[in-house]
Amino acid sequence: MTNKILKIKNLFKKFEDLSSIGIANFLGTIISTLFWLFLATVITTEEYGQISYFIAIGSIGSVFGLVGGGTAITVYTAKKIPIASTILLISMIASTISAIAVLIIIQNPIVSLFVIAYVIFGLTTAYYLGQKQFKKYSKIFIIQKITFVVLAIPLNYILGVNGIVLALSLSFLVPSYSFFKIFKEMKIDFKLLNTKKRFIQDNYGKDILNVVASQFDKIIIAPFFGFALLGNYYLGLQFLSALAIIPVVVVQYTLTQDASGVSTYRLKKMIVGLSIIMALSGLFIVPNVLPTLFPKFEHAITIIQILSLAIIPRTISMMYASKFLGTEKSRVVLIGAIIVLTIQLPLIFILGTQIGINGVAVAVLVSDLALMLFYMIVKKR
Repeated sequence: MTNKILKIKNLFKKFEDLSSIGIANFLGTIISTLFWLFLATVITTEEYGQISYFIAIGSIGSVFGLVGGGTAITVYTAKKIPIASTILLISMIASTISAIAVLIIIQNPIVSLFVIAYVIFGLTTAYYLGQKQFKKYSKIFIIQKITFVVLAIPLNYILGVNGIVLALSLSFLVPSYSFFKIFKEMKIDFKLLNTKKRFIQDNYGKDILNVVASQFDKIIIAPFFGFALLGNYYLGLQFLSALAIIPVVVVQYTLTQDASGVSTYRLKKMIVGLSIIMALSGLFIVPNVLPTLFPKFEHAITIIQILSLAIIPRTISMMYASKFLGTEKSRVVLIGAIIVLTIQLPLIFILGTQIGINGVAVAVLVSDLALMLFYMIVKKR
């Protein structure tokens, strides 16, 4: 009887933890998505495209500064291995170098600030996820989103496109106090880091490839198709982000459970089923609403339909990746990232040239399908 009671308590504890992450990510993403959708009604498609272009450059700069630290911190903190402060130190040095490089290339100090701020935010939230302090993570996540919206509205009128990027950068500094506090909780240990360098290196490579694959399309679209069409494409990505809310939430939870050896198979199976429903809603419902709400973004309808289909293979891939990373099989995820990049980038050029901006969306869908098939084959073997 006592064992049954303990099992019931553990079950409720799991759902309490998941609900903490879920509510935070759901509310935060809703706040952010609604703002981006609102922004699409008050600025031009060209300005919308310019914002996405700067964010893409900042995101690529940030991933070089993260040094594979996000996933590594979550996994090793969950395993009670005191390596976080060492990774933080290296990441801060790397992000500073990356920010300087971005400043030299595009001569925009706001995007350079974005690089450093995003690294601080990403590593701090990764640490709290690894500690399974889901409520603390949730608080930081929601405050960051609210801060972004509150700052973005006035800064947009003052600085225009740069104001939105500045607001986002400043919002990422919300957990900066917690970030530096982590250094006091454990000592710098390069010897320990050396024993884990392969996992960290694999994740670093994986993160770089993933971010390049997810952001480089915007850098390509701008010179080839112009900022107006990039704005339409970016709006489509906002809808994809909204559809992926629940799968992303679940992966943040399952990664810590997989790292601790706790089975999450049933939960993952449910989320894959839900992703099919979300894809269908994006395919049939959203296109009927878009022309009324966003008449300036007429090219986004087909883009949204194509990207909605991508949520199914993307969700399945995230579930597999959670298991691989949780068991420190990061090499599989690294190879998967290479596959995505080698398929997506050539297809963007080929299909983009042949069928325009919709071809870029098809390239994203095809690369997501390829990654899913790769993970399925590896899991079987």
